[in-house]
Amino acid sequence: MGNDEFWSIDSKKKVSIQHLKLVQYIGQLGFANLDMGIGNLVLAKIQNNIVKETSTSEISKVILNKLQEGSHEEVMEAFTRGISGYIAPKKLELLPSIKPLKSADTAKVSWLYFKNCAVKITESNIKMVKYKNLPHKIWDKCVTPQNFMELSDVQSQFETFCFNISGKDSTRHEALMTQIGYLLSTYNDPGNPKAIIMIDQEMSEYGEANGGTGKSLLAKAVGILRNVVTIDGKHYNPTNPFGNQNIEYSTDILCFDDMGKNFNFETIFSMITSGITVNKKFKQAYYIDAKDAPKILINSNYIVRGPGGNADKRRRCEFEIAPHYDKINTPKTEFGNVFFEGWDPDEYNRFFSYMLKCAQSYLKKGLIISKPINLLKNRLVRLTSNEFVEFLDKNLKVDVKIDKRQFITDFHQEYPNSKETSSHAFTKMLKIYAEENGLKYDDQSSGGNYYFFMEDNNLDKEIGPDENECNNLQSPK
Repeated sequence: MGNDEFWSIDSKKKVSIQHLKLVQYIGQLGFANLDMGIGNLVLAKIQNNIVKETSTSEISKVILNKLQEGSHEEVMEAFTRGISGYIAPKKLELLPSIKPLKSADTAKVSWLYFKNCAVKITESNIKMVKYKNLPHKIWDKCVTPQNFMELSDVQSQFETFCFNISGKDSTRHEALMTQIGYLLSTYNDPGNPKAIIMIDQEMSEYGEANGGTGKSLLAKAVGILRNVVTIDGKHYNPTNPFGNQNIEYSTDILCFDDMGKNFNFETIFSMITSGITVNKKFKQAYYIDAKDAPKILINSNYIVRGPGGNADKRRRCEFEIAPHYDKINTPKTEFGNVFFEGWDPDEYNRFFSYMLKCAQSYLKKGLIISKPINLLKNRLVRLTSNEFVEFLDKNLKVDVKIDKRQFITDFHQEYPNSKETSSHAFTKMLKIYAEENGLKYDDQSSGGNYYFFMEDNNLDKEIGPDENECNNLQSPK
């Protein structure tokens, strides 16, 4: 009897299936039990270090095909006759077990997976690796269904697109590249987690953008190389217990797309710093801790409001999309084809090369947060009013004591439609203005007069320590 034979045939041609040898044979074919880490096992097939979830019916088909290839008709008949007993769940529990699949990305290495090879990225090298030589196992869902041919230095359409939405500014483009690289890395630094927030540089006086600037294409681009679960922002309800049910262990990025104006960043703080509870209907809930949780990407036509303060700021990495594209001037208009679906293998290879360089840029430089353009003003308008921001920008003097009553009177005179703004509401907006501008607000009363002043607290150094456009606030090292 050969090593791959799990049966015996006596002198009367009677076939006997040997159960233990059958289980061992199934294991030799690459089938195993994958420990999901939540108290249950999942049947899986392993080939060249790629793991695919499978089923008992798939096991049965593979065995029958092998028997057919070997012309073992009498064994096929015996196996088929008793298949429900031979391929039984309890017996399959004896298959080899493999540990839960974890990301192989680290602070110094990122891996991306293509149809023909894996690619290892470090800050000094980008190297193609055959799957049989992969030092770890991966889900089949991690593999991009296109081939990667070779690293190209020819500029891709997507690189031109990214340069355009960076305002054709090389410094801002560099920041965007590190942010794409941050999303592509499945390594989570528990000490400094951030959500990437894409918003439009230009907004109306009511705090809303027109859209069509390219935010969704960025999400689609990273979704080609990583597993992205998209949540419809307009209908997102943080109190819905099943709101995260589409998230899997293999999910790399959670994209909140087209968030409404009432979305509060604070509602997802725990997702960013602590992990995510996944509650699927009719199934046991499970928890993905912070080091294994997906990265967070937010696309919004509105300024994403939050509680303010350091807890809010340190969880954000916001990028303002320049108004290069709109509903008339689209990428299709500029490049003559639809992105992704309209690309040939050469254009895809140029795209992959750029994305690999983004991953390497993040490993080299860390996460670069670009200097705000209109972000501060747009956020202030969202939290207060356009008239208030305009008035303070023109009339506020820092480090000078100001008569509050007279200041409010002047505001009402310059903007008659704002006369409904009470003294209490005005004071609240003054405090918001101070916090957003890195100023220290204080007020006092004396002899029936009320004064306030704003002191330069040098908090703007949190954004940039010098004249540089960008500040490397997070290194993966």
